[in-house]
Amino acid sequence: MRRAVARPAGSGDLMDEVLEYEQSGSLAEYQRVALRLHDAFLLHPAGLSAAIRSATLEHFSSAQIVELAFKYMYWSSNRPVVTLGIDAPHDENRLTSFHYADNGEYIVHARGTGTDAIRPT
Repeated sequence: MRRAVARPAGSGDLMDEVLEYEQSGSLAEYQRVALRLHDAFLLHPAGLSAAIRSATLEHFSSAQIVELAFKYMYWSSNRPVVTLGIDAPHDENRLTSFHYADNGEYIVHARGTGTDAIRPT
């Protein structure tokens, strides 16, 4: 992930905890359950175990489960470009400003213009 802003000084990064979430002492059980559900979503979408299903229903409402599923789908939308190795930055020396048009088209802001945009090819 490329961040648009720096992390505040002194703030922690939970990524190490997330990578080893089953052994984490910093993550709450509901967070570990959400990560188990995410692993199942990615690795075995048609085979959610009864244990994960039960834990998910214990810790989350139906609305929260739907929200998690939508977030998992959103976060996974870049998987094909990462897998194909075509996820390089537009410019390695700066962050790329972009927005989505009303029709969902991805619009990259032209360098130095602030508001002018170019459509990637």
